[in-house]
Amino acid sequence: MIEFSLQEESQQLTDPSTYNFDDEIDFSNMDGNEVTSMIEDAIVSLASASDSVTTPGNPSIFSVFRSALKHAESLPPNTIPKILDSIISSMASELEATVRDLNPSGANASYDSADVDQATMNTHKAALELYAFLLLWVVGVGEKVSGVEDDGAAAATKGKRTTTKGSKAGPSSKTVKKKTTAWQWVDQIPNTLVIMIHSQPHLIGSEISQKTFSAVDTKGPRTYGRFLMHLGELCPKIVLKQMSLLLDHVDSEAYPMRIAMVEIIGNLIKYLAGADQIEKREKKINSLFDMLTERYLDVSSFVRVKVMQVLSRVWE
Repeated sequence: MIEFSLQEESQQLTDPSTYNFDDEIDFSNMDGNEVTSMIEDAIVSLASASDSVTTPGNPSIFSVFRSALKHAESLPPNTIPKILDSIISSMASELEATVRDLNPSGANASYDSADVDQATMNTHKAALELYAFLLLWVVGVGEKVSGVEDDGAAAATKGKRTTTKGSKAGPSSKTVKKKTTAWQWVDQIPNTLVIMIHSQPHLIGSEISQKTFSAVDTKGPRTYGRFLMHLGELCPKIVLKQMSLLLDHVDSEAYPMRIAMVEIIGNLIKYLAGADQIEKREKKINSLFDMLTERYLDVSSFVRVKVMQVLSRVWE
């Protein structure tokens, strides 16, 4: 099994260009067909057995994906979406296998740790950590590669627009842009990160809570805000446990993040109000209402409107 420390390796992704590993494959100096073949072989192997990501090899599946992400800009078109789809589906399969092995008698049976084989659980844990690392890296390269592809398409379009009399003009930049952006990375982030958080809940604290956004940043806060709202709807219990780490975003300079936090607070109030033993949770509910009240005084009218929308839903 591959030896790997998620915490140590993740910290090195601050600057992926300086991240070196022993079994790195230099895809930038390889033929495109050879690169495609190697990546497709890795995808097929994961589809056959999700835990094969932990298997050493020459090269290993993990090293193929890790190397592909480091050299993402030199990969053939549409390679990153294929890798992402493979990682998501394989990680989902691994999560299902983990749940089955944790409770082999079925969902309704009582849980007994004595029935769980520790070696099997260690294999699942290792596989999920490798998948979490790959997903974390994909988050970093997705928009970067998408931007490079869009720029390349625009350049190609510009060249095709030069025509002579009687010839047909090339496709408009609008048409090409529509085709090249049919797969949008930002649309994949919410579902992708929800899977990651389910397997590694502490990533909310170590990654998301440490993000900061300026008032002029338009893409970053909207993307993370969409994810947090999606996570708050699907996994309110996880978000509630990590809420103290997300409080800085309530006062973020970027108003889209403040809007997202207002939405999350509203979802948490509804979650707590519908839970058992509401009396014990009254203090938390009141604290969340206080946060919403403070946002009534927000400098952004968009945030103030969101507060009113959220409160109207809460009182329905």
